[in-house]
Amino acid sequence: MNESEHDLKRLFHSAAQAPQELPGEPSHALEQRIIACWRNRAGAVEEWFTHLPLYRRALAAACALALVALAVYFQDLTQEPADDVEIINTPVSLTSLP
Repeated sequence: MNESEHDLKRLFHSAAQAPQELPGEPSHALEQRIIACWRNRAGAVEEWFTHLPLYRRALAAACALALVALAVYFQDLTQEPADDVEIINTPVSLTSLP
């Protein structure tokens, strides 16, 4: 064991032997500052929640728009492709065969 490790071990041993005082109650001023900070942050969260109805309306409008688009193009999605599309896609389908 070198000298620096021995000194460090003595330091840790002395620190372990030192009396540890338990913290008392916080001062009234500290409690007031903590409560004031907590209330300020709570106000910031409430500001975000004031926009929540707007976000819900936007989500509902986006869902309605998606449903309208699906209804408009549903017929095109369910029809069989035309013969000219089949002819154009034939080389692609033939090259993917094993």
